[in-house]
Amino acid sequence: MGKKKRTALKGNQHDCPAEYVHAPLSAEKIESIRLQCKFNGELAYSDPDEFRSEFMDIYLIEKSAFFIGSTSGLWGIPYLFNTPQVNINHIPFHDATLGENDIWLPKKLWLVDKKRYMNFREILSIPRAQMLQGDFYINNRIEVIDNTSDEILEAVLEMLDKIDGKLSYTAEDDYYWSKLKNMYSKDSPAKYSLSRISKSFLKKYSNLLV
Repeated sequence: MGKKKRTALKGNQHDCPAEYVHAPLSAEKIESIRLQCKFNGELAYSDPDEFRSEFMDIYLIEKSAFFIGSTSGLWGIPYLFNTPQVNINHIPFHDATLGENDIWLPKKLWLVDKKRYMNFREILSIPRAQMLQGDFYINNRIEVIDNTSDEILEAVLEMLDKIDGKLSYTAEDDYYWSKLKNMYSKDSPAKYSLSRISKSFLKKYSNLLV
């Protein structure tokens, strides 16, 4: 079950809804294994519990072709083994995944009173620390929007192309990415990260690059 077999490891059920990614992985003949968080903090698999162990938790992440999850505590483990990841529902927007082969998807922020999404420049003008506080969103009537199934699907398909050496970026893709990178302050980790937001996501929401 090594990387040559292109096994994808999925995060827990809250981070990575199975219906969003199971179909494209199956169509590409990629084995996938879900990690689920139990109340005692242990990791479990959708496979029989007889295979579960602390060693297997780490072994699966090291041997998988890529990891799919969000910014839960588990997302740091793939970096130990240089395992690429599709990071979904990423927040705060000021940060980014660190792996040069990572692809990520930020959450969007909806202004309830104005009935529109915040553009990326507006989001980045918010101090990072405030974006980690739940009261900030309540007090400012901001709704945090998770990634859609289509957005996640597109990011997963991009990762499949990336690990097969087939992913390419057009001049338009690079323009959108460069425009966003220039919005990050010099103190923002995302400004220096070699990872990229899903190109389909940036194209879809290019109107937020103002």
